[in-house]
Formats: sequence, structure tokens, C-alpha cells
Amino acid sequence: VYAPFTPFPRNILKGELHMFPKPPWFVTNKQAHNVSRRFTYFQANPGPLHLPGLFFDALRG
Repeated sequence: VYAPFTPFPRNILKGELHMFPKPPWFVTNKQAHNVSRRFTYFQANPGPLHLPGLFFDALRG
């Protein structure tokens, strides 16, 4: 399976792209529970005030 999963320092040296942020369904995503919780709240009550926290947790994953 070939995909852009190489971590940051190595992908620059090889000239490959990196998948960023990690999808919440990846086992290695440490913020999956927070992203899922915030996304559920956003779906229940959409609004621009929910997005900064959702993006912050997604980028920390």
C-alpha cells in the first residue's frame, strides 16, 4: 500500500507529501475522541463558534 503516511522530517528529504491532519479513524490519532465529540456537537448545533475548537483538536491529532 502506497500512501502519504511518511512522517514530517523524512517526507521532506524524499520529496513526498504528508497526510495532515491525521484522519480521526486512524489508531495513532491521539485526539480522535475530542475531534469526534466536537464534530458531533457541531452537527447537532452548527455554528462558527464550534469550528476553532474542532480545527484545533484536528490539527493536534
